[in-house]
Amino acid sequence: MIGRRKDGVTLAQTQAGLEPIYRRTIDHLLASVPGAIAGPVREYLRRVEFRVQPAAAGGASALRRDLDRPLRILMAVVGIVLFIACANLATLVLSRTAGRQRELTVRLAIGAGRWRLARQLLTESLVLSAAGGLLGLLVARWGGSTILRLGAGEAGIGAVDLAPDLAVLTFTLVVAVTAGVLLALGSVWHLVRTPPQRVLRDAAGGHAAAGLARLFVPIQVALATAVLIGAGLLLQTFENILHGHDGFRREQLVTLSVRPQLVGYDSTRAASYIDLVKTRLEALPGVTSVTRSNHPPGALDGTSLVEAPGFESAAPMLRTAGYHRVGPRVIETWGLTLLRGRDLDPSDDASTRSALVNESFARHFFHGLDVVGRRFAFAGNGDRPHTIVGVVADARDRGPRLPIERVAYTYLPPDEMGFGSFAVRGQGSESALIAAVRRALREADPQVPVVEIQTMDERVQEGLRRERLLAVLGTLFGALALLLVAIGLYGLLAGAVTHRTREIGIRLALGGDRRNVLLLFLRQGLSLVGLGLVAGLGVGTLLGRFIRGELYGVTPTDPVTFVAAACVLVVTSAAACLVPAVRASRTDPMSALRDE
Repeated sequence: MIGRRKDGVTLAQTQAGLEPIYRRTIDHLLASVPGAIAGPVREYLRRVEFRVQPAAAGGASALRRDLDRPLRILMAVVGIVLFIACANLATLVLSRTAGRQRELTVRLAIGAGRWRLARQLLTESLVLSAAGGLLGLLVARWGGSTILRLGAGEAGIGAVDLAPDLAVLTFTLVVAVTAGVLLALGSVWHLVRTPPQRVLRDAAGGHAAAGLARLFVPIQVALATAVLIGAGLLLQTFENILHGHDGFRREQLVTLSVRPQLVGYDSTRAASYIDLVKTRLEALPGVTSVTRSNHPPGALDGTSLVEAPGFESAAPMLRTAGYHRVGPRVIETWGLTLLRGRDLDPSDDASTRSALVNESFARHFFHGLDVVGRRFAFAGNGDRPHTIVGVVADARDRGPRLPIERVAYTYLPPDEMGFGSFAVRGQGSESALIAAVRRALREADPQVPVVEIQTMDERVQEGLRRERLLAVLGTLFGALALLLVAIGLYGLLAGAVTHRTREIGIRLALGGDRRNVLLLFLRQGLSLVGLGLVAGLGVGTLLGRFIRGELYGVTPTDPVTFVAAACVLVVTSAAACLVPAVRASRTDPMSALRDE
């Protein structure tokens, strides 16, 4: 419920004033609950908290509850990628420092102070990070909504203001300054700590800076490997849910919901309207079957206690089952698989009390699938049992991510449909089918609200916004981390080639093989990648366990994902190392020695 507080009333006062009303309401509810289920209901409500939260902080938003944990995971990944970027830039800055040893030596020799040079290096890093922060704000301003919609679809995102505000600007400023300081620390530390005589020896100082730069590469590789593993696990989860078998035949199935009560229909008029809509939908060209239900397929919402032979004294958890209320031809229309008996048909009505059950229900309550003709009842319905007319294969009635459970499909009369749903199965184009369904509904009564008219595939994808968000943005950050590693490796080896030009020239002038020079730099880069890869597999294992709750159909240590991430990283790293290594192998000895 949503309410507005009076001026001067705090949240705590609101909580204190409303909670006694809530408790009295619960006591009144329990007094009207049938005795057979009063115990479990009381036990459940005892665990329910009454909590007042500010709506401005998302307290009333299902979107926030749905995306809270995925966004926290993605924020952690963003932090990892930012660290990789800082390590990457630190590597490049250190490599550049190694190449500037002659300049720094000359400046020190003519009287420049170390701290003055350190301030220059820090200023250069801050300018670089500030430019990156500004570019990030521009991307967030014009591309943030596009990226988020790419990940989460349209469901609910349009209501969120994604324009950067003062808090975002402040956070970006702090991150940019911190990143600038961090990426300059290595160069400043090297400059301040190295004795003057070593700084004046160009080669020694250069090798020290380059050695410090090489320290960052395994760290980048390890973190990038972990991000790639996490992205692979989340992408595989999304694919498993999206394309996995949920017990329904999704293709060429359209679902919709109608709300005749919202325009003043009573139960009698609503029943006539429901029959009219069903008749018009069945008459559409290309439509093969139509059924009604209280909820669309895969959106089961009800649970009750079952009264069945042998379960009279069983614990409540052993007597629970979900229930759908459905109309005739539900098996044909929803695409369920019939195992025994028959589908509900037009000859069934409220008096026959016909029902379908899934195989989990049949095995649990009747110890087998041969249950056609057997009877059961839901607690609270008195002496009105249901007769089982068919058994269907298990389906994921509460959505593709939740586990299969015991479910009964009971007959739904038109006058009890309320805010009900239709499912329409047809042939040919799904878009043409949706257009024809819209026309039929307008002809029945254009004033009745029609909501959620969509294909079954669209319904499933809409329910996977958190999985899509994690998969798409996780993959995006994984690709970004991979690109950063490649740039870092290229920059490190390119700097090493520049710094060792004289050495390469001497090797080649003395008859060295150009292939050996190529392999020398490839080994240098790939050995660092190997160290980082081993560490990254361990970090990836920890990350997989951290996101275990978001995975489906894949283990946190899935070997295929780990091997794929390792292969992608090795191939990319080898390509990044190959370019400067080839350039080194093509060095002209005479030009290299003449430059020196």
